[in-house]
Amino acid sequence: MPEATRQGLILEVAGDRYGIRQLRCIPVLIENEQPQVAEGEAARRIMRLLRTASQGL
Repeated sequence: MPEATRQGLILEVAGDRYGIRQLRCIPVLIENEQPQVAEGEAARRIMRLLRTASQGL
């Protein structure tokens, strides 16, 4: 399976009755069909991809 199909993000959202208060992107790798929180260089690579894909939005 290509690496690009084994990486992604979990979006954690905290809010209250006034709306969204905090957003957090957690980089993940899919290993053995289970998401694992990415660490180190793998996490940095996923976050760089997110920044690149989000430019101009």
